[in-house]
Amino acid sequence: MKHFLLLAATVAAVAALPAAAVRAQVRVSIGPQLGANVSSTPYATYYRPDGFHTMARTGVEVGAMASISTGHWALQPALLFSQRGFKIDDKYADEQTVIGITGIPGRYYSSYSTKDEYRFNYLTLPLNIAYTQRADGQGFQLFAGPYLSLLLGGHYTSTLGYLYSTPHSGGGSSSQTSGTVAAYVDSWANSVNNNTFYTQRFDAGVQGGLGYGYGRAVLHIGYSLGLRNLGKEQQITGNAGSTTVTTATYHNSAFQASLAYWLFVKP
Repeated sequence: MKHFLLLAATVAAVAALPAAAVRAQVRVSIGPQLGANVSSTPYATYYRPDGFHTMARTGVEVGAMASISTGHWALQPALLFSQRGFKIDDKYADEQTVIGITGIPGRYYSSYSTKDEYRFNYLTLPLNIAYTQRADGQGFQLFAGPYLSLLLGGHYTSTLGYLYSTPHSGGGSSSQTSGTVAAYVDSWANSVNNNTFYTQRFDAGVQGGLGYGYGRAVLHIGYSLGLRNLGKEQQITGNAGSTTVTTATYHNSAFQASLAYWLFVKP
């Protein structure tokens, strides 16, 4: 709930331009935007509530940006193809020493490894409000605002490994799967034969950062934080009956940098 209150407060702040600025002359600028990001997230599941060891991965952002400015203030919407994702590089090991029937201790060792890569592709609508150093939009600027993202798809790869050793034998195995990323559907079932990774269709959050305007170019460097858990509650049936669990807990977050160039400026 507090995340949605923060998002609502941010939307209200974006809409509340100072009355004095509204009376000033309005300048409209539109142009392409190209950028990159480094995204990551903590990732936990109902069977690993302590979480996996995750790593960041890079992505691109490309689309169009507009600026509706008046005085030092500017409203900056954009429409972007934006990539998010993360990696899992995790290992769990268990080692025991057991006294056998002969009275001689024996070492039993097992380890499980997980190496996953996830890529999410979104259509993202950020809506920032910016305060610029100069009334003509040049110089430094501070920006912040909400964003809304629609999942377009994606892909993933998952590699699972297992090693074991006992006083009498040892060995191991590994398996790799890959597939697509899609939005949850009501009939979704966590089947081992289903090579689809499901996540939420919509993501929403806030972002902010520092920019600099020079001529017709605008550089933005910032951070975005997703406020919605992209996992979902799901009913799982076992020997003890059915129970409802949250399949996974993770949020999009990214450091991002982009460059926009105004092709159209009026007046």
